[in-house]
Amino acid sequence: MADLQITQLPELGSAQLQATDPIAVADVSATETKKITAKNFVQGAFGLVDAASIPATALTYPLTAGQIVTATLADNAVTNVKITDATITGAKLVNDTITATQIAANAIGSSELADNSVDTAAIVNLNVTTDKLAATAVTTAKIADSAVTFAKTNFTDGDIPGAKLTGDSVTASQLANDSVTANELADNAVDTAAIADTAVTSAKIASNTITAGNIAANAVGASELADNAVDSGAIATNAVITTKITDLNVTTDKLAANAVTAAKIANDAITATQIAANAITASELADSAVDTASILDSAVTDAKVSAVSGTKITDATITAAKLNTSNLDRSLNVASGNLGINNAVTGGSSARNGITYNNEGLITSTAALVASDIPEATTTAVGGVSVPTAGGLSVTAAGAISITNTITAATISGITYDEQGLISATTALVAGDLPEATASGIGAVSIPVSSAPLAVSATGVLSIADSGVTAGEYTKVTVTDQGFVTDGTTLVEADIPDLATTKITTGTFGTTFFANDSVTMDKIANNATTFIQEASPDISDLPTGVQWLQESTGQLRIFNGNSFFSVGFGRLAEENLRFCGTFNASNGTITTLTAFGTSAGFTVTNAIPAGTTTITGAYFVCVTPGNGTAVVPSTSFDAGDWCLCMGADNWDRIDTLSGPGSVSSLNDLSDVTVSSPTTGQILALQASGQFANVSVISGGTY
Repeated sequence: MADLQITQLPELGSAQLQATDPIAVADVSATETKKITAKNFVQGAFGLVDAASIPATALTYPLTAGQIVTATLADNAVTNVKITDATITGAKLVNDTITATQIAANAIGSSELADNSVDTAAIVNLNVTTDKLAATAVTTAKIADSAVTFAKTNFTDGDIPGAKLTGDSVTASQLANDSVTANELADNAVDTAAIADTAVTSAKIASNTITAGNIAANAVGASELADNAVDSGAIATNAVITTKITDLNVTTDKLAANAVTAAKIANDAITATQIAANAITASELADSAVDTASILDSAVTDAKVSAVSGTKITDATITAAKLNTSNLDRSLNVASGNLGINNAVTGGSSARNGITYNNEGLITSTAALVASDIPEATTTAVGGVSVPTAGGLSVTAAGAISITNTITAATISGITYDEQGLISATTALVAGDLPEATASGIGAVSIPVSSAPLAVSATGVLSIADSGVTAGEYTKVTVTDQGFVTDGTTLVEADIPDLATTKITTGTFGTTFFANDSVTMDKIANNATTFIQEASPDISDLPTGVQWLQESTGQLRIFNGNSFFSVGFGRLAEENLRFCGTFNASNGTITTLTAFGTSAGFTVTNAIPAGTTTITGAYFVCVTPGNGTAVVPSTSFDAGDWCLCMGADNWDRIDTLSGPGSVSSLNDLSDVTVSSPTTGQILALQASGQFANVSVISGGTY
């Protein structure tokens, strides 16, 4: 088959393909043929695969958990046999999906029925039997008036309650002897007239029923009182007098706590016998009640003594040893039992600066200072000074210092001074005290009213009066000769001068800024309105009307706002083969699409449509064998066969495995010449247009 070309070579089985097998590839960017190993080809090709273009049949099974997601499943792909029994929960069912058709006979039991779900319309007439009625389920409202006759009742004695009897219908005739018991009598129903004389015995009277109002005067005697019956609450104030109490009958138990006051105790009646140990505290002792005889010898300890005055101490009885030496300070101490001064002057007694002192530093005499006793003052130490005549000061024999300076007394700039130049008074400056400012000299200034908006306050604060313009930013202002803003507003069209286009650097111009026919060809950028490329352009945010030219097929399309719509198809559209996807030959439906298939308007899961001149050259590869393809009726396809559109209403099967186009070696191709091949050689395109096996590639760009 030497007349075959590379494009007509038979497919090499995947089991025979080796990772290092060389593959000839036409590099269109360099207009030459290059080699690539099978492994590198596959690894590089995966990066170029269009999204959603790999058919499910190309995957290795079984898949691991989670690999198949909802988007992977075709519509109606999950059949009954694929669903495990008892795995569909209620949450997976669409509301109102289950109808009577899906429910088996007798499948709905009481547990499946919701409360109040069975209404009247759901019950067959005369099918609610006695067994279906719950106890007490038939209420009065469920029974028609006059529907219950006496024959329907089953009354026995005592079944009719009193509430069902007509008022005043039961008389003495209807009551049997002893039939009215306490239960039948209403509260307060038995009045005095209904009680027979002497019929109320003590057993009939409730406890605590008889009050004072029910007892006659002098009716309660000693015989009626029980032992301990009379408590303090039962005795009126001052009702029990001495004559009423038997001698020696008021015992300790009869006395209330704190009932015996001091007035009740006879004088001298309480002796030491009646006083408990340690019962007498300071609060019970009267002032001066404890005399010397009451105090035991040596009973007054140091802790009992508060203060001792000098009259209480015997003369010459306190020795130095009794003094607390920790309280002695200022050079006093106790030594050898004597109190003295603990101080010694270095060098012993002496006289200095008019003061004579002893060995302990006590002054024994004084004398007036003389000049030699006073140290001279220095710049850092205080001392005696002399007053020379040249210092502006003078001193008298009595030591009085005065200022020798003289000046005529006066008041200048608010300062008053005397003949010696000493300031004797001050006053605030007035305007006349200040020199006026000049162009070259600093001085005082005045702010007349005519200098507005400059103003000065009574305290001398200089300020600029408000101009009346609200604070803010304005694009247009009015200013005075001095530069003060007196008005602020916004720009109007007349305020804006003509601008060169070079001054406009930001923002965008709307359509209204362009005059009709103002955008010429020179102003339009390359590819501004048309894509010229093989791959389908991204339509995200793409304006309607953009065109796409696919040079390899000569096809021109225009974007209609949703997708690219075919406008015109050149010669290649009807001459070139275009792999558009895969199909299932058992039912003739498309399973996957390539970019060519999508741009041609095919749809996954739809049947392959009837052939047209527009889709001539489009073909699908069979992935599931069968003979159910409608456009090629009564024709069996094997996996790998093509279904090729040959024109209007014309699709044909191309047998790619056993058809007449099969080749057995590269030498069978018309554009290939293989001579004495060796391992590692590749095919290189020769100047003659033939591919030949070579060991070394020379020349060119790789």
